[in-house]
Amino acid sequence: MSKLKIYQKENPEENKVLRSISEEIPQNEITSSENQKLIDDMTYFLEVQPDGAALAAPQVGVNKRLFIVSPHIFSAVGRKIESADDLVFINPEIIKTSKKSKQMDEGCFSVRYWYGDVKRSTNITISAFNKKGVKKTWGAGGILAQVFQHEIDHLDGILFCDKAKNLEKMSQAKIDQLTKERKQMEKERNAEKKVSKK
Repeated sequence: MSKLKIYQKENPEENKVLRSISEEIPQNEITSSENQKLIDDMTYFLEVQPDGAALAAPQVGVNKRLFIVSPHIFSAVGRKIESADDLVFINPEIIKTSKKSKQMDEGCFSVRYWYGDVKRSTNITISAFNKKGVKKTWGAGGILAQVFQHEIDHLDGILFCDKAKNLEKMSQAKIDQLTKERKQMEKERNAEKKVSKK
């Protein structure tokens, strides 16, 4: 697996990528080795983040309309997925959003360790291709609806801090704890990979 670099808002060159509108992936290129490797690398990164909910391609410097969601987010709303392929959302389109909205606490890998309240629709319906290029429609509420909106914003060059109120930075003690947990998760994940190769 390639080690991904997470682009940060505070870096002017990286922020240009984060602020760009991403391009759709042609349907016949979804299963290309290049795009599948990108998906696999993003998936691995998310697996070893103790505070990770999802990750969009622009956050790793690739302006493609693609994001992945952690399985923990589906579990949090009592949703089961048929396959890990369905954790991948390519060329997502918003079909419908609820009129009802709610202020929700959010953070972002690209605005690291900052959090704030963002007004989001409480329910949303989207369509997207999965990792295998199969188009599916998803209805979502709660944190899953929030994640869908946050990630689609990324694909349109929008960061949560553009919309957030009450922005606050995480305490250094919490940052240190997350760093420690992340290193432990990476160690365990790499050990699992070595065992699976035997």
